[in-house]
Amino acid sequence: MKGTAKQDADRDKQFKHIARMRSLYLTKGWAVISIDAKKKEMIGNFKSNGSEYRASKSPRAVNDHDFCQQRVTPYGIYDYGKNRGFVNLGISKDTAEFAVESIRRWWHQEGMQFYSDTKHVLIMADSGGSNGFNRRMFKKYLSDLSMEIGVIFYVCHYPPGTSKYNPIEHRMFSAISKSIQAQPLTDIHTLKELISHTVTTTGLRILCTIDENVYTTGQTIPQSDFNALPVKSSKMISKLNYTVG
Repeated sequence: MKGTAKQDADRDKQFKHIARMRSLYLTKGWAVISIDAKKKEMIGNFKSNGSEYRASKSPRAVNDHDFCQQRVTPYGIYDYGKNRGFVNLGISKDTAEFAVESIRRWWHQEGMQFYSDTKHVLIMADSGGSNGFNRRMFKKYLSDLSMEIGVIFYVCHYPPGTSKYNPIEHRMFSAISKSIQAQPLTDIHTLKELISHTVTTTGLRILCTIDENVYTTGQTIPQSDFNALPVKSSKMISKLNYTVG
């Protein structure tokens, strides 16, 4: 019970810390982004849950077996302050390198246009997955990106088991799910168009790109090289909060 009480206390502290940092960055006009990989989507003429309006007695014909030859990973970046989304459709593995490449593409295609005068970006991320707090390669590639574009990243991870509170989940991914429901994703370009046309009553707009790079799993970094990275742990729950750059 003592362990559970401490875990709950740390979780509460982390949520409050994220809220404070988000408020600070927004007040200063700095970028605040929420990142995550959405579930993989099957590409092909397969049934998609949901309903659509069609002429009477003219159902859409789809394959009756889901023998999928391609799965696509939509990696998202949600700009909390601008209410704008960016999705990078990966045809390869969901790796730390892919996650950071998605952030790189967001910066070059959207971020630098809105934040040309800032060198600070707050990243809100889950604790697991390709951008997890214990993923050394995520920190390595994020360090490379920091040096490449001259931006300092402050990363805040949501506590384990609380990914549903990550803003991208309920502000962007939920809207995308509605946009693609009942629509067979016959090819990756169809998925791209459906995501790009996602709109909400709050004014959300999404830019979508296709990433044809091939990413490999199992990459590692020697301890000595990792120690040399410009990564500094925060005093507030150091494993979940750190500066890169």
